[in-house]
Amino acid sequence: ADITPASLVPHITADSRVYDGTTGATIATRSLTGILLTDVVSLTGGTATFADKHAGMGKTVTAGAFGLAGLDAGNYILDPTTATTAADISQRPITVAANPQTKVYGDPDPALTYQVTSGSLVLGDAFAGALTRTAGETVPISPYAISQGTLTAGSDYALTFMGASLTITKAPLTVTAANNSKVYGDPVPAPLTGMIVGIKFTDNISATYTAYVSAGGMVVTPTTPVSGSPYPIIPSVTAVPSNVLANYAVTPLYGMLTVLEAPPSFSNLVIPNVIYGQASSTVSGTLSYVPVGGPLYPTGAVSIVVNGQTRTATIQPNGSFTATFSTSGFPVNGTGHVVTLSYDGSDPNFTPASGTGAMIVVYNTAVGHQFLQPINIPPQQRSAFKIGSTIPVKFQLFLADGVTQVANAVALIQVNKLSSGVSDPVNEDIYSTVPDKGINFRYTGGQYIFNLGTKNVQVTTGTYRVTANLNDGSTIIQDVEMRAN
Repeated sequence: ADITPASLVPHITADSRVYDGTTGATIATRSLTGILLTDVVSLTGGTATFADKHAGMGKTVTAGAFGLAGLDAGNYILDPTTATTAADISQRPITVAANPQTKVYGDPDPALTYQVTSGSLVLGDAFAGALTRTAGETVPISPYAISQGTLTAGSDYALTFMGASLTITKAPLTVTAANNSKVYGDPVPAPLTGMIVGIKFTDNISATYTAYVSAGGMVVTPTTPVSGSPYPIIPSVTAVPSNVLANYAVTPLYGMLTVLEAPPSFSNLVIPNVIYGQASSTVSGTLSYVPVGGPLYPTGAVSIVVNGQTRTATIQPNGSFTATFSTSGFPVNGTGHVVTLSYDGSDPNFTPASGTGAMIVVYNTAVGHQFLQPINIPPQQRSAFKIGSTIPVKFQLFLADGVTQVANAVALIQVNKLSSGVSDPVNEDIYSTVPDKGINFRYTGGQYIFNLGTKNVQVTTGTYRVTANLNDGSTIIQDVEMRAN
């Protein structure tokens, strides 16, 4: 007869462990139930696995591939051949530390990074999610905390997070004042301008620009002198609201205001006519520059030259100057002797200047400046002459004293017909020369005499005008009648 093996039931316990990404389990103890009497049998070997690799409490562990050992092992078989128990897979500890970050105000946030400072990920596992930071974008409230956000290694890990901070530094803001210029005496250009570089977002930042005599000193005015030029133009930055500026490191770059010398000019020039033989004459005028705010006057002196004479005239506080010339020897000149005025720019706020005028020397018109008989002067009856006859044109000229006669004048003498009171073209003799001893034009007996022929006058009776144009620019005029017989 047969004796069949008895059945034994295997039993195990398993060790709990930390998640390592595998299902392997370690058998802690082994035991059997069903051993008869004093038989010697033990459970040996076997491999155990968790139901899955993930962390969890009281997870099922299944073991198999056991063996039996002992003197009586041959009398037994395992039924069942596997054993189960429960054990824990605890979460794998890992520590992550955020990296401190820095950025400039207005720039995009840098990537929020981190590093594993203890523990490790199982091969094939990875982090998911991302760090976050506290909202905000101003320098005064910085730094901003960097937190874990959605960062995770999964449920199989016990993640410990160590935070850091994002520091926002001031953005560079460069404010550059533009160079400018003005003329001494003119107002400072308004507005002075410049350029701002570095504004972030839509921050409402503006600047004003002011020219100063020196940084932190007085403001440049229209009459700030040329000598200190150029003067600094200093920017001043404002913002709305004002606390926006706390986010910027402002660098002001000065411009320069150049004050140019004012170009003065001569005005109110008074050059009176000089009567031939007059002892002296005075030239006067004003030297000034006239900006919007009113005239400005240079200091120094004006040099005036007339007919070889040079005079220096001091400029008065009101800009006026006066110079006297000896004119007794000045010759008659109907177009005038050139008067040259110059200023050397000795006042550092003004440029040199020049001007011209004319000093006209004339005969004394107060006496003798008219025709003599036989040409009648009103209220006498108008003289009448026969066409074709000779008209003796006589006149006298005097020096400034009204007594001394002038004997060397030059005259242009002519006669022309009047129609309705208006002169027709010249139609009779014209003579222009220094008087001589001849019969045409001479000076004799204290008189100028010109025998004005009328042979060229058309046979037309009526009123004719006799004109003597003198070389001082003056004219003697008288109307006469021409008749046929």
